[in-house]
Amino acid sequence: MTEPLTERPEHPASQAPHVPPLAAAAPLAPADRDVLTLALRAMHPAAIPELIAGDTVADILASVETAREAYARARFHSAAPAAN
Repeated sequence: MTEPLTERPEHPASQAPHVPPLAAAAPLAPADRDVLTLALRAMHPAAIPELIAGDTVADILASVETAREAYARARFHSAAPAAN
């Protein structure tokens, strides 16, 4: 007999990660920065990838929201009918 299915908890990637303040403010090594930005770009397809950038963890995480908002604005304007 199998156990009944239960609701799966929300995926952790959809939650903002907790970053200690000192770690968030320290500049990342270039390789670490590249890995973080590539991962966030892959995790947020509804964002303009080139806008996900920064030198610190805090800057990069903050840029995700900006990139998502810019993507949403671009989609809205491209969906609007052209004025003649």
